[in-house]
Amino acid sequence: MCLRDIAKDIEMTHDEEDRLVLCLEGLYDLFDKNGDSKVSKKELVSGLVILCSDDKHDKARTSFKLFDLNGDSAIDIQEMTAYLKSVFQIVYHTDPRMEIEMECDAETLARRTAEHAFEEADLDHDSSLSFSEFQKWYIGSGQEINDIVTGASRQVSLS
Repeated sequence: MCLRDIAKDIEMTHDEEDRLVLCLEGLYDLFDKNGDSKVSKKELVSGLVILCSDDKHDKARTSFKLFDLNGDSAIDIQEMTAYLKSVFQIVYHTDPRMEIEMECDAETLARRTAEHAFEEADLDHDSSLSFSEFQKWYIGSGQEINDIVTGASRQVSLS
């Protein structure tokens, strides 16, 4: 599918269409981690959830389900780090100034943030976060991440 076909029924100027195509190409390349010209369902959905949702509860629920990789209804630090790395890669892609402001790459920021989240949210000290622990962190202390992602989402806007 041609990326221009995605927007064929949306009224926009040629410049807006070009900007959309560039953004979609960049996001596609970002999601295509191994360079095989394929984007996994998980990578695509995580990017769309991050970029499109305004509801923190929906983001928390969807994010938790997506990154509970082994289906044990808990997120361990490796799963959370992988999730946050995807988030920060998208943020850095949509707003390259963020990497300069954060003074580290997406992987380092993800690891540090996950470690901090576990220190703060793993209330029963079992080295994993239940949904309620994750949600409390995500909606409460994770607000800083929500603010970063919301700012990046605005960079993707065509307006």
